[in-house]
Amino acid sequence: MLDARRITDKCTSPEKYDKPINAWYELALHDENEEIQHHAADSLFGFYLRKKNYTKAEKYLDYFSEHDPMKSYYQGRLLQEQGKIKEAYEKYENVIFSGFSTLNFVLSTMAGMALRENDIGYARFLLGKVQAVAHILEIGKYNGIRQCLILYVQGKM
Repeated sequence: MLDARRITDKCTSPEKYDKPINAWYELALHDENEEIQHHAADSLFGFYLRKKNYTKAEKYLDYFSEHDPMKSYYQGRLLQEQGKIKEAYEKYENVIFSGFSTLNFVLSTMAGMALRENDIGYARFLLGKVQAVAHILEIGKYNGIRQCLILYVQGKM
């Protein structure tokens, strides 16, 4: 709450609170609760990014898992702030593709469940969503119909 007030300029001389608040975040980085560590690293990353201290900001990305799409997003923000626009776009595109892959996997799994329940209409509906997302993101027709083809070959559609 103190940090939010500092960030939104709701207090006078917010910079005088930088040291104590960041010290508390540094303490929180060593908490046994991973969620607390994550929030502390997130806050410290944002603080140093706003201050344009990119080396320090990058240090806090080490607290994010390589499998966390937010790490790639934050890396993109860091690259963007540093004027490395092409590299930033690549990071952002990786986040989008990762999101599509997750959506594709989950919707296809649900479509498979619907087929096992003989609910062909719902399976088609779900696979239509995969196709729509692939179309919107311009990921390619194959990515949109891949699961349909697999199910068709298996005789399930």
